[in-house]
Amino acid sequence: MRNYLLAQDLWDVVESSNGPSSSDQEATANWKRKNAAVLYTLQISCAPEIFARTMGKTSAKEAWDELAKIHEMKNKWRLDGPQSSRQGTDLRIFFEGTIPGKTKPIERTRSNKFLEAIFYQKWDTVIKLLEECDVEGVKKLVQIMSEEEILYEDKNGCTALAYAAYLGKTEIAKLLLTTKNNKLLTIPDTEGMIPVVRACAQRLKETTLYLYFQTLEFLYPERGEHGSLLLHFCMLNEMLVIALDLLQHYPRLAFTRFKYNNRVSTPILTLSAQTSLFPSGTRLSFLQQWIYYGISVASEDKEVIKAATCTLS
Repeated sequence: MRNYLLAQDLWDVVESSNGPSSSDQEATANWKRKNAAVLYTLQISCAPEIFARTMGKTSAKEAWDELAKIHEMKNKWRLDGPQSSRQGTDLRIFFEGTIPGKTKPIERTRSNKFLEAIFYQKWDTVIKLLEECDVEGVKKLVQIMSEEEILYEDKNGCTALAYAAYLGKTEIAKLLLTTKNNKLLTIPDTEGMIPVVRACAQRLKETTLYLYFQTLEFLYPERGEHGSLLLHFCMLNEMLVIALDLLQHYPRLAFTRFKYNNRVSTPILTLSAQTSLFPSGTRLSFLQQWIYYGISVASEDKEVIKAATCTLS
């Protein structure tokens, strides 16, 4: 590809992300034409999965650099032949179960699919395959992958941590965060949800609770709507203990606007709409009232609601 671009007198735009000075209109127009030609050439030469990774790139250098990263990853995870990488070989041996007592074996065909999924950042496939392995298998994978690879997003804008949150895989989330970078906590998907919000939206209490304490310092109102959106889902899905703790740290989140499903709202409006959480908003029979006031879980929730109300007032 490099030789082709050299032959077509296009390589100079790959080497520099900056065009000529804006005062030279003819040179600028020529640079834009070359830049477009390189982008077109690169994109029609790519497989669909690779093409998706170059979409949105506005300069030939950006697209080339992205392809260089992919090529480097491909060499790193190469499976077969004399040039097979140490990482790819070691990981496949591990997941095929040749290390007794470490992990549930995965047949060779599936291990190839597993490594292919890593290469193309199909994190949902990776995590589903990891469900068949134990924590040692996940740890092995995370140790081999670089920080940059862990931060890669798929076509849905989701990282590996986003899928762990979506699927409720708390142990995988712990491994990703304890061995790599906390930037994963604040990368939103295409719907604008960071991992803790996604877990809460899925009603996954254990995963939400773990991610909440990891993300708490990033949830203040000035950082955007992530905190108020989390508070919204906590109230909607009755994770009231988390909601109260979040309010006690950042009371103004109750009135911080968020956008969800093309609708702008605030957590205080969410709470006011949850009439079933309040005794006055639910018509109970005598027996139901007796049960409501007698069950310890209900009593705990009532105290949380009362404390949240006091915090807001």
